[in-house]
Amino acid sequence: MPHPDIVRLGGRFPNRSRTVVHGGLVWTLATSGTKVEDFAAQMRDALGQLDAELARAGTDRTRVLTVDVYLTDMARKAEMDAIWTEWVAPGDPPRRMTIETALDGPDLVELVCLAALPR
Repeated sequence: MPHPDIVRLGGRFPNRSRTVVHGGLVWTLATSGTKVEDFAAQMRDALGQLDAELARAGTDRTRVLTVDVYLTDMARKAEMDAIWTEWVAPGDPPRRMTIETALDGPDLVELVCLAALPR
């Protein structure tokens, strides 16, 4: 039974939400839409997807509270840091954690984000 105070924004799969909005907060995730083997291209595309999900929920990167970055290869962390620094809102850096793990298929990076809605 749906809850009227919880907004669930779907994605590719009918059994899960891509983004959930509740109580002034947005939980979302992003992977690259292009499954190329170029890590930098996937990271930039995933950040673009994150921007799109945040906008769809009514917020933006300046209101991001925390991001967990999942990498398939921690040796790419310095490269990820450089791309992250280009993307992150100056003066509004969120808490960030980086974890090495296996990801599905050709994904090299996945971003899990918590953001605040504007008042």
